Amino acid sequence: MSKRLFILGAGGHGKVVADAAQCQGNWDEIFFIDDRYPSLASVMGVEVMAQTANIKQFANDHSEAIVAIGDNEIRQRLQEYAITQGFSITTVIHPRAVIAQSAKIGKGSVVFANAVVNSDAIIGQGVIINTGAIIEHDCDINDWTHICPKVGCAGGAQIGSHVWIGIGANVIQNVKIGNYARVGAGSVVLKEVNQHQQVVGVPAKERVS
Repeated sequence: MSKRLFILGAGGHGKVVADAAQCQGNWDEIFFIDDRYPSLASVMGVEVMAQTANIKQFANDHSEAIVAIGDNEIRQRLQEYAITQGFSITTVIHPRAVIAQSAKIGKGSVVFANAVVNSDAIIGQGVIINTGAIIEHDCDINDWTHICPKVGCAGGAQIGSHVWIGIGANVIQNVKIGNYARVGAGSVVLKEVNQHQQVVGVPAKERVS
């Protein structure tokens, strides 16, 4: 039986996951699961098979799943749901990403083209390492965090769970960013960011509504 990948979410992020999976070449067949089915029949030539509530019918020893939703909490919820429905969760890594042999990447995470994950970096489960991001040596990126395109995390940076770091932001070495924090696009983080804190600017400071 052919090896199949089911991608939960057929939006913009889902397109990039599908492309990376196609380039990776680990699966004989790739399908989308999306709640717009049946009005949405295919995306990029990839067939949409069902709504999320009906995925159990596709779970077997030859099928794997990955969640392609940018929102961190929704991604966590759907990954946990897919597991309850009998799916094994996989990892998608674009072949043009550079992954150090000593790096560790958790299930459900994606690493896109031109990203670098360097020596002894740890990437948790359900993490997005987006296009061209750099995760330097000894960084720790916790579960369900979204690292946007062109983000740079210098050596030893400690990024909590459910964090969102906007496009082009930079985090200096050994800085800690707490759970659920948000870093604005283009920001430069020079000091610790607390849990749930939102920071923006150069240098990054707490956002004032």
